[in-house]
Order: sequence, then structure tokens, then C-alpha cells
Amino acid sequence: MTEALEMQARLYKGDHPDVAVCLSNLGALRASLGCPADAGAARPSCLGNERALYKRDHPDIAICLITLARCRHMQGNIDEARTLAVGPPR
Repeated sequence: MTEALEMQARLYKGDHPDVAVCLSNLGALRASLGCPADAGAARPSCLGNERALYKRDHPDIAICLITLARCRHMQGNIDEARTLAVGPPR
């Protein structure tokens, strides 16, 4: 999967939806393999890419936030997971 990501990055310079999808899939794969630290490492890149692409609220940004929250939860970072999933405490 990292070979695919490297290829996408070479093909599409800068932020691109296909690179974001590849990052998202890589994070999901790593999470499903029980590697939340590795999965969590891919998600901020995915989130940054999505935010640069869409600027405003978008379903792909929401998916990145939720899956990053899931990774943080699996790592035991409950407060960060909660903030990512539902926002900061009031």
C-alpha cells in the first residue's frame, strides 16, 4: 500500500483527492491489522490533504476525523479521540 501512496504522490503533485483516498485506505488497513500507531500516522496527512482540497465541511473530512479519532481511541488517547469525534469539551 505504501508503494501505491508513493505512486499517487508522484502522479499528483500537491493535494489531490486520489492521494487523500490512498492515505485514508492506508490508515484503515493499518488500523484493521491492529497497528493503531501506524494508522494514526497516516490520518493527519489525509486530514490535511482533505482540508486543503475542500476548505469547508465535506463528508471526506468527517470520515478522516472519525477514523483518526478511532485510531487515537485504540492507542488509549481517549480525550483526543473524543475531541476529534465530537469537538472540544464545553
